[in-house]
Amino acid sequence: ILLLLVTLVLAVMLLVIWISSRAKFIFLDNVVHDRAHIVEPWNRLKRLGNSLFVFRVIFGAVVIGAVLLMMLAFFAPAASMSFSEALRALSFATIFLGILVLMIFGVAVFFVSLLLENFVIPIMYRYDMKALDAWRAFLPWLKSHGGWFVLFALLILVGAIVFILIIPNCAVFVADASYSLPGAQEIAPQPGLPGLDTGQPDQPAAVHLDDLRFVQDRRRDPPGAADLVGF
Repeated sequence: ILLLLVTLVLAVMLLVIWISSRAKFIFLDNVVHDRAHIVEPWNRLKRLGNSLFVFRVIFGAVVIGAVLLMMLAFFAPAASMSFSEALRALSFATIFLGILVLMIFGVAVFFVSLLLENFVIPIMYRYDMKALDAWRAFLPWLKSHGGWFVLFALLILVGAIVFILIIPNCAVFVADASYSLPGAQEIAPQPGLPGLDTGQPDQPAAVHLDDLRFVQDRRRDPPGAADLVGF
């Protein structure tokens, strides 16, 4: 059952990667020609989409294999050394070094993925090239203007980190500030009021006796002409 489940998950992942690879060129073609066609560019650009799919699958497999090798190289020895009091400090240093290497490798993978999405795929579409040919055409630009591409990647990375860290905090701050405004507590749900789902039976609102007498007097004695003129 486990093998069947793993096979099913891998099949679904490959299907999603294949559809997304084909869809990237459909989207790019529709943007260039200012239209919204699906079937025609799906068939016309299938060679480019399949080439991108193969490259993404191979690249993903290489990344996963490299991560597993690095985890075995750093964390397996650290786990064995942690059982010894004399080597426990060395195990912590090994774990720290492994995490640092994984972070650097993750930044490199992010950089390659960013170049693929923003530069290599447009080159493939513009010049009708396969993935590897587009990378060969792009590498001279990367060598001659590498600093600008690195700066572009850093801006995207910093922007993503800022968005992930700041936006949720801003949402919480706005919610707290709006609740602390004058009158905000008055419109907040109060337990015991009719019409509110509080999980408890509704309690009738307290009414003052003078209010009831006032209502009865208003019903018994309709306003006269003098009252209307005064009003």
